[in-house]
Amino acid sequence: MKFDKIGSIFKNKETGKYDVGPLTHGLGGPYSTAAEYYRAWTAHNKSIPGVTSDFISRIERVSPLISKHNDGPFRLVHPHFGHQNVIVDDDFNILAVISWQKSFVGPAEMTATFPMRLSMYPEALLPRVRDEDGKLVDEYDRRTIEHREVFLAAVESQEEKLLVSQRVSTNMTGPTADVLFLIRRWEARNPWLYNYEPGVEKGVSAVLNNLTYRN
Repeated sequence: MKFDKIGSIFKNKETGKYDVGPLTHGLGGPYSTAAEYYRAWTAHNKSIPGVTSDFISRIERVSPLISKHNDGPFRLVHPHFGHQNVIVDDDFNILAVISWQKSFVGPAEMTATFPMRLSMYPEALLPRVRDEDGKLVDEYDRRTIEHREVFLAAVESQEEKLLVSQRVSTNMTGPTADVLFLIRRWEARNPWLYNYEPGVEKGVSAVLNNLTYRN
């Protein structure tokens, strides 16, 4: 599904049709560009008590650079996409995706996420240990990356089969994906991002610098 605005989906009582209106939780809208949405997000998150980090102000500065599809079209975002919300039959055919309570229409890159069990910290924030040949030392990291590659290949295969653009597969990795990972960690109220713990500020800088270099 494609939309020309960012916001919440509601049913128009007068026409009986569905439309995109203001976002919940004080984010306002609807918005016609991704940059407008990210600026609104930062404005909403500026005054949280007890926060000492400069993360929000830095996201505000790079808001025009986050999306490669600033003018849309925009997509339906499932905020809790994971295996626990996917219903399958005995042959693992997908029957339904549940838990859509907080869904909304958002920037296209926000739909390009791995399932939660395949989520990984950006390497710029949490460098991974490699041996002298450049191979990952940690077995869990190796397995996760292998599974991510399988999942990404499956997404690419579906895009090709459906004759649609590669906006999902091409946004699942890279600078934008890393920035969105940090935004999700902020929304999850991770204390290390609210009040920088040792090394975090340097990692955040590296993630945002990668976004700047891409543009």
